[in-house]
Amino acid sequence: MCIGQDIKSAGIPFPDSIKIDSGTSFSSPLVAGTMALIIGKSHLTPAEATAQLIKLSTKNVVEGLNRKTPNRFLRVPYKRNKRNKKVKSYT
Repeated sequence: MCIGQDIKSAGIPFPDSIKIDSGTSFSSPLVAGTMALIIGKSHLTPAEATAQLIKLSTKNVVEGLNRKTPNRFLRVPYKRNKRNKKVKSYT
C-alpha cells in the first residue's frame, strides 16, 4: 500500500456515485482541505492545527511499513445530532 492508495471520493454522473483513485496528487488536497477545516472551525494557528491533525489521526493502520514511517491515517471526526444524522466536528 502506498500513500493515497484506493481513496474513495465522489464520482459522476449520479449523486451517490463513488470514484476510487490513488496517488499523492489525490491525497494531498484531502489533507490540505482537512487542515483548512480545522483552522477555520477552531481558529488555531497552522502549527496548532498540525498538532490537532496528528492527534486526530488513526495510528498504525498500514502493516509492513518501515519503522521510521509515521503510519498515520487521515481522519476527520464527526458526531451525530439529535436526529442521529452525521454532523461534522473538527475539534
